[in-house]
Amino acid sequence: MHLNISRSSHLFDQSDERINGWLEERQALVVALHNLSKFKPFKNPFLIEEEMEQFTALLIDYVSAGQFEIFETIFNAAEKAPTKTGLKSSVMVALLRTTNHALDFADKYTQETLTVEDLEKDLNDLAENLASRLELEDHLIELYAEATSILEDNH
Repeated sequence: MHLNISRSSHLFDQSDERINGWLEERQALVVALHNLSKFKPFKNPFLIEEEMEQFTALLIDYVSAGQFEIFETIFNAAEKAPTKTGLKSSVMVALLRTTNHALDFADKYTQETLTVEDLEKDLNDLAENLASRLELEDHLIELYAEATSILEDNH
């Protein structure tokens, strides 16, 4: 379970605090996922209950912020990049799919009684889902950096 978190963090002007904060959440999420995986094999739900609570809270916050705040900011700026037309709908569908997968995971593992029978498989599936999402996000951030650069050059 390995996710690349460093690629996009230096691609754009550091002045956009919302995106910087979101990328910090992204890094915290990946670290939390890594820390949770250290408990494998998952035999006793009581040993990981607190870590799961923290992880699922981070997961929900992260995907929600992306879906409902950050992506719209990025798409609005990226529309100004002349070579990137028509990107929004296909990428949004792919991102929404990853958001739904993450929220389904969080719903399953925020029940009153934590069960661990499927946790290892579900975490592996989630890690793959997040890896796909991070690639899409990195692409969007590159578009954002390009668009903001174009805007700055035109002013």
